[in-house]
Amino acid sequence: DCYEVDSVIVNGIYVGNMSAYTLYNITDNQDVRIVFGLLEYEVNVSTIGGGNCSPSGNIAVYCGDSLPITMSADECHSIDSIWVDGLYVGNNNSHTLYDITGNHQVVVSFATDFYQVTTVVTMNGNEVSRNIFAMMCGSDTLVEFPEVACYGVGTLSVNGNVVPAAANYLLTNIHQDYLLEVNLTEQQYWVVAEIQGEGSVMPADTTYVGCGQNLDLTFEAAEGWYLYDVLLDG
Repeated sequence: DCYEVDSVIVNGIYVGNMSAYTLYNITDNQDVRIVFGLLEYEVNVSTIGGGNCSPSGNIAVYCGDSLPITMSADECHSIDSIWVDGLYVGNNNSHTLYDITGNHQVVVSFATDFYQVTTVVTMNGNEVSRNIFAMMCGSDTLVEFPEVACYGVGTLSVNGNVVPAAANYLLTNIHQDYLLEVNLTEQQYWVVAEIQGEGSVMPADTTYVGCGQNLDLTFEAAEGWYLYDVLLDG
C-alpha cells in the first residue's frame, strides 16, 4: 500500500511510470524492468498564539512512518488545543502521527494564562465581602479595599503571609493565584487633656475614644483661679 510505480524501463529505455504497459508486435526478446518507489506525504504543522512546535512548517514523511510533534508554550501561555485534520486530539505537550498514509494538517493553539485574585474582607469576625476577578499573567494590579466609616485595615495577609496593613495592595508580574484577606477593625482615637494653671479636668491625661463616640470633659478651677480659655487642637 505504501509503494507506487516510479518508472517503467523497456530495453533500457524509460517509458513512464504508468500502472500498465503493453508490448506490441513482439519479434524479439524484451527486457522490462519496473521500479517501485515509497510513497511520500506532507504534514503541515502550524501554530496559533504564543508558542511553537518542533518540527513545524511542511514536513515530508514516507508512507507508513510516524511523526512525533513536540509543543512548547511561551511564558504566560499554555497549550489550549491540538487539531489534526480538523479534529480535536487534546492539549498535551506532544502528539504523534502513526502509520501515515496521507497528507495531514496539524494546528496547535496556545492561550494566554489568567490567574484568579480573590479578596475577602471581614469585620468583627464576620465576612462582609468577597470579590473574585481574573488577571492576565505578567500583569500588575492595585487592589483597593472597601472603605467603611469608622473602620480601617487592621490586618492584611497575602496567600497566608501577613504584610503591613494598608488600604490597598499592589500585585506585580502576576504568575499565580492570589488570596488577599483583610480584617477591618474599629478605629480608635486618643484625646489628651492638659491644663495650664491650677485646676483639674476630667477625664484627665489620655483617653481613648471609639470612632463616632462622644467624650464629655469637665473642667474645675482651683480656689483663686477661674476658667480662662479652652483650646481644641491648638
